[in-house]
Amino acid sequence: MGIENIVAIDGEAKRLDFARQMGATATVNFKEFNGIEALTEGVKNAFGGYLADFAFQCTGSPIAHANIYKFIRSGGGLCELGFFINGGDATINPHFDICSKEITTVGSWVYTLRDYATTFDFLKRAKGIGLPLEKLITHRYKLEEINEAHKTNLKMEGLKIAIIL
Repeated sequence: MGIENIVAIDGEAKRLDFARQMGATATVNFKEFNGIEALTEGVKNAFGGYLADFAFQCTGSPIAHANIYKFIRSGGGLCELGFFINGGDATINPHFDICSKEITTVGSWVYTLRDYATTFDFLKRAKGIGLPLEKLITHRYKLEEINEAHKTNLKMEGLKIAIIL
């Protein structure tokens, strides 16, 4: 979609490798840093000495949500789309994390009908430039295997798991 500098942050090497395959220009493994200050410097270094203009927080982890503000530049933005279930409370300081940095935040819950056209256009372009979209779904289960699918997901053995009807 024209974004040139994408940094993926995760704690799993296989997810970071896949992020690079999908176009991330750099990755940061948060397990390699001791504390939020060191991690913030790692993210900043991955962006060539700058913080992110915009971040997507997609984990559903309250800790990740609390940390993401540290990686965004003043005047930047955040889309939070990781909390589809109640994962617990996140501790932030609105003064430092939002207001003094003038961060614009938006939450996302579901897609609307008009989002599908954008999504299909993106998928068409992604396929056209050779992104390996077929590798995104790593496991496929029949509906009667849904318990096994959930176990696989909870063990973080795959990237995306599909239930096939």
